[in-house]
Amino acid sequence: MKRWGLRFLPNINARARRLTQLCNQFSLLPPTIMLRITPRSLALLAGWSIVLMALLAGFAHGYVFSSLFVPGNAPVTVHQLRLSETLFRAGILAFWVVLLCDVVVSGALYLFLKPVHQRLALWSSGLRLVYTAMLGAALMHLTAIVPLLHAQTPTAEVPGEPILRLFGQFSLGWSAGLIVFGAHLLALGVLVYRARFVPPVWGWLLGLAGICYLSTNVANLLWDDYPTHKATVEGILSLPMIVGELGFGIWLLVRGGKPKPTQA
Repeated sequence: MKRWGLRFLPNINARARRLTQLCNQFSLLPPTIMLRITPRSLALLAGWSIVLMALLAGFAHGYVFSSLFVPGNAPVTVHQLRLSETLFRAGILAFWVVLLCDVVVSGALYLFLKPVHQRLALWSSGLRLVYTAMLGAALMHLTAIVPLLHAQTPTAEVPGEPILRLFGQFSLGWSAGLIVFGAHLLALGVLVYRARFVPPVWGWLLGLAGICYLSTNVANLLWDDYPTHKATVEGILSLPMIVGELGFGIWLLVRGGKPKPTQA
């Protein structure tokens, strides 16, 4: 058996050499054909993804769901969902695109900040991927609402109660994921603060945004009276969250990865 296997080793080595030659040939292609991964391209990829996520999440959560779902009023919620089913589907689609953008941002920021501290960059991106997985699990509850809109009597319960329950499960699952996202922002803030090619103020702002995400979502899960104070708390904490995350994305678009100007 050993002799039979050894006879194929030259063929394997020959194929490996051939593959190496092909790789070398492709490396001679013009730069317009080859994908060049530079700090600037990574910054642009992460920046555009962050800005797109902010717009889509604002549309889906801030406009679509807040206008269609009426807490504690199942019949009105079902009526509005059936009248605006296309809008509701658009909101779900927007959240799935947000999920894909999160994956892109995770990889781009890891490569962009890897020279600062590889292990911390890996932890930061890993936490964002964990949050993305939790968001995907929560979105399954949201997607399950669509078939119920076309059912005459989904269950023996009052019409619409299963829909409100699914939306509540989505909200709780997403809130739990945002706790992990807050931890990601804290790690990202430390990385950015230690990076010499990023202004340290963004490290502080990202860390503050992470603390805000952690505070509001831990309170949402553990504090029974939080819904009565939710609008006030989120109205105060939303500003540092937006400035930290979206502001950093805009900085990536404008200045990220660009060489520092040299003084004459």
